Amino acid sequence: MARYHRYKPAPCRDPQQWAIFLLDVLGFRALLKGEGLHEVHEIYVNLMSYITTRGSTVIVHPEPGGVLDVYPWYFSDTMLFAAPYGQNTIGQFLDECAEIVCHCIESAIPVRGAIAVGEALPDYQAGEFLGVPLVEVAEAEEGSQWLGVSLGPSFEDPTLRGLLENEKVLRFSNHVKEGRESCFSGLVLDWPRHWRLSRDSDVIETLGLLDPSDKHRHYYDVTRELIAASASANPNPKNERPTRLAIHMTHGLLNEE
Repeated sequence: MARYHRYKPAPCRDPQQWAIFLLDVLGFRALLKGEGLHEVHEIYVNLMSYITTRGSTVIVHPEPGGVLDVYPWYFSDTMLFAAPYGQNTIGQFLDECAEIVCHCIESAIPVRGAIAVGEALPDYQAGEFLGVPLVEVAEAEEGSQWLGVSLGPSFEDPTLRGLLENEKVLRFSNHVKEGRESCFSGLVLDWPRHWRLSRDSDVIETLGLLDPSDKHRHYYDVTRELIAASASANPNPKNERPTRLAIHMTHGLLNEE
């Protein structure tokens, strides 16, 4: 199960292995201008409340061994989720990332992001989070043109790649900006599959309810290509009979204390 924390872990003196998930809200400036600061804050509060306290079950493929501890927060147009990396929990982490993307899209919040794994040195009391995976996700997110999540170059590691379940990721590169290929592993999160597993609504119809600006219209075209590729790779995911696992969250939002 995944356990979201209100309180941050104690500072680490030695680097540890972390999985990092970064999300950026597309068109945030226009959203802030159109809705106003108070309304945008409410959007974030509602989103984070759902992520960290939802009591419903989520369809996942649980892996044996331990609890996935997730430490989330947001700043401006960016959301960040960090979890100590473990071989028995990386699949759960990918499931959590997919659920977050799906909920953002059905909440009319267009997002793009990236996931990376590597050594990091968090010190929440000092407001610091240093590490290669943080740089990796920032570069991959900025080099993308779509609504989706890329897996960074750290996933090229043979040991890590061997842990991935094929149905949770896809080979896809249509979203990569020209000249930014080195920021990617060639793998992406198959969040459309998670949508088909966990929701009855049509993802294409839901995507059509979002109103992209001319600047981002191409991003939506690429996203539809991803959805088609996902459906082609795994057309009937509900026939897999996945296990329903209760995802338990600790209460509270992301107040720094």
